[in-house]
Amino acid sequence: MDAFIDFVRTCAVSLALTLAVRAQSPASEPASVPPPAPLPSAPLAGELPADASPEARQAWKALCAATAPETAEGGVRPRVRAFDLVFDGTLQSGGTRSNDFETRYRYLEPGFVRMSLASGRERLRGPRGDFVIESGRPVKVQGREMAEDLRELEETVAIAKCFAGLTDPRSLRLSSLELRPAAPRELPAAVGSRNPSALRWLSIVSPDLQRSAPRAPPTSPTATGTPVPSSWRAHIGLDPTTHLPVLALVAQDDRGTLVLETALLVELDKYRALDGFRVPAQIKTYLPDAERSPWAFAERPAMKLWMVKGTLRPELSELDFVPR
Repeated sequence: MDAFIDFVRTCAVSLALTLAVRAQSPASEPASVPPPAPLPSAPLAGELPADASPEARQAWKALCAATAPETAEGGVRPRVRAFDLVFDGTLQSGGTRSNDFETRYRYLEPGFVRMSLASGRERLRGPRGDFVIESGRPVKVQGREMAEDLRELEETVAIAKCFAGLTDPRSLRLSSLELRPAAPRELPAAVGSRNPSALRWLSIVSPDLQRSAPRAPPTSPTATGTPVPSSWRAHIGLDPTTHLPVLALVAQDDRGTLVLETALLVELDKYRALDGFRVPAQIKTYLPDAERSPWAFAERPAMKLWMVKGTLRPELSELDFVPR
């Protein structure tokens, strides 16, 4: 018991000495912690960037009016948030060989797609991930052995987002909008019957162009090693007379450099009316030719699509993009 009392006394003396020393010492000021930097506000659909030039604004408004004209009563049409379309297609499989196919193409914001072939094979991206469906059996797209399926699915998503965004440009959220002085250097000298240099070129950055699972890293390191968010850019070639989009180059933008592995060139032609909008009934896609230095797009299209039928007002939900 005496030992325990001595221990308690020793603790009490130590505590008293500590308090006395702290009372005599000047109070240390708390470390200055800078307030967190405010997050950049997300752009709103239909809102143009503040630094866009009057000429770029005029060109963008002409594009929107050409693709989504006002109703007969002068009203604004509801935005395109989905589509369900049937296409006849031709896939270039190398050299002069090609494969013809028929496909049903479904899309729903923010980036769900389902591409169904007449053979019964399907590719889809939905709330539960990426799948390939063969004979009714879903297989999750993952691993090296399914790298080609992932590549094809990424192209499917890119085409869908490009089609939806250019069918109704009002639906795009713009972080940047500017006029280009010339056509992108990555384009062939001629794309189909079009001369790119004869078009009026807009360049935009939009979060709505980003694919759900980009093949390139989602961030790029700075010189100090700090990752910075990547952005997705589209260079859009407009017909100077109709103001309709004719060519669109879409790719991830790494501090001003287009990322080869993500690049896709889309040619849009044969416009026709559908649900109050003007949509391209013929679509051709071009892939980069990595053998060229500097790289550029191949001279021949990788795929051609001809619209057969469909709607821009389908009744789709997330469940339509989940394998059963």
